[in-house]
Amino acid sequence: MLEFVAHMSPISNTRKPLVEGPFDLLVVGGGINGTGIARDAALRGMSVVLLEKHDFAEGTSSRSSKMIHGGIRYLEQLRIGLVYEALRERHYLLKLAPHLVHPQAFVLPVYQGDRRGPRAIQLGLFLYDRLALGRRPGKCRMLSAREVIARVPALKPEGLLGGGLYYDAVMDDTRLVLANVLAAREATAGGGDDVVLRNYAEVVSIKPGCPSQITARDLVTAHTYRILAHRVVKALGPWTDRGRLAPSKGSHIILPQLPLRDGLLLTHSRDGRVFFLVPWLGRTVVGTTETPFNGSPDDVRVEPEEVAYLMEEVRRLFPGVRISSTDILGTFAGIRPLARETGLWGRTSPGKVSRVHKIVIDGDGVLSVFGGKFTTYRAVAEEVVDRIFPGTRSTTSRKPLPGGEAGTWPEYQRLLQPSLRKWPLAEIERLYYRYGARLGEVLLLADLHPELKERLSPAHAEIRAEVVHCIRNEFVVYPEDFLARRTSLRYTLDGGRSAYDAVEQILRENAAVVPPDLDVARRRYFEALGREDSLRSNVERAISS
Repeated sequence: MLEFVAHMSPISNTRKPLVEGPFDLLVVGGGINGTGIARDAALRGMSVVLLEKHDFAEGTSSRSSKMIHGGIRYLEQLRIGLVYEALRERHYLLKLAPHLVHPQAFVLPVYQGDRRGPRAIQLGLFLYDRLALGRRPGKCRMLSAREVIARVPALKPEGLLGGGLYYDAVMDDTRLVLANVLAAREATAGGGDDVVLRNYAEVVSIKPGCPSQITARDLVTAHTYRILAHRVVKALGPWTDRGRLAPSKGSHIILPQLPLRDGLLLTHSRDGRVFFLVPWLGRTVVGTTETPFNGSPDDVRVEPEEVAYLMEEVRRLFPGVRISSTDILGTFAGIRPLARETGLWGRTSPGKVSRVHKIVIDGDGVLSVFGGKFTTYRAVAEEVVDRIFPGTRSTTSRKPLPGGEAGTWPEYQRLLQPSLRKWPLAEIERLYYRYGARLGEVLLLADLHPELKERLSPAHAEIRAEVVHCIRNEFVVYPEDFLARRTSLRYTLDGGRSAYDAVEQILRENAAVVPPDLDVARRRYFEALGREDSLRSNVERAISS
């Protein structure tokens, strides 16, 4: 029987002064690579500081295509090693975080005139299965046109030759990043300040040395600190030195759940680029555009032409499904920090730039890591920590991420303790796919304080206890942290507007340190929603032009 009380975590959001150290490792950047590195090092017994200028996963790591996948399309580029590694890591994550990473079937339709014919698809499926070495969520196979339509009834039948069926996984990307943060916090054996994790903490300067001297500023309290660390890893994503990157912008739209049980891998009729329709948290993610990007990552925006590019193709492929710009629940764009390649062949398109990561020594005890795929973050972290702490061993491929201890939903259900059975099973299931085996912490709060059982808004299922839990244990500093990254309320019909006041009120009542700029944060959140409203109104014009 599961004892959720045993998993109760110490309250993290106290924003204590940052101690000087020295620490074994300081990680700059709270995306998937940085948090994965912090977790790996902490599990090896190292003292670790992780600093993120914004919220954890606020950058590219929250703007992914929501897939944990081997990269079947990389096979035609003969990146066999990359696909093999990604398939292995997919297998690990399905086991380590079953509440956040779920198997998902994908259909790859083949139409007359497509660049990839049935024989090429069949060969790709064969290789994809073999490279998984038996660690596959399901068996790949070819489908007749009739079988494709049976699985995807709304799909355009004209010109359909058949298709392929393969399996990958879908994830909650922001909470997977957070799970690595929580794992790093819980890994410390000595307690105290062995592991320090701080969002909204900017690294102002790094002076390499033995140890390196880091100046950091807490953006909530405005305090400045000096920290000493024997090793420093910069995992800055698209904020890495631009000379090292070939940045690629990926724009996505989120629609209400389309009539799909399977994901779709599709080829755009205009230019032959690959894009996906991905079932995600009761919605459908459509993307990505994947275009070169030379601006600042701070200024990335989704443009009406990009939304039109995706919407036109969805309408063409699903002629019987009425979809307009008013149906769009949200949009997001991220910058993939692809490692720049040099060679004799000149520039390549973003879709063909290698997803292999790079590790570069920047100075005495300081290194940078960039590039790679979300799917392979654990392997990247293991390699980085192996390099800076040789002789130690990683355990991250075996130790479940927080919330994954009880296994899949059916396995968790069988072990459900009596104190939770009084709650509706549908509510427990909803919470499981967010908190996993830690959902009992949320429901314990609601039992102790009945007023926390109330919903944040009649429009949403989230209850007030979730906000308190996330403030106390999941590093929520601003309402947007909860609405956009601890939950997906940001991508609902009202964009989380109806819940914002309740979240802010609960934060003011429960946060150990209330940010002085909550009014600024509110204005920024609603301005972003306003820009998206304007975007919707411009999409139809872009389509018609």
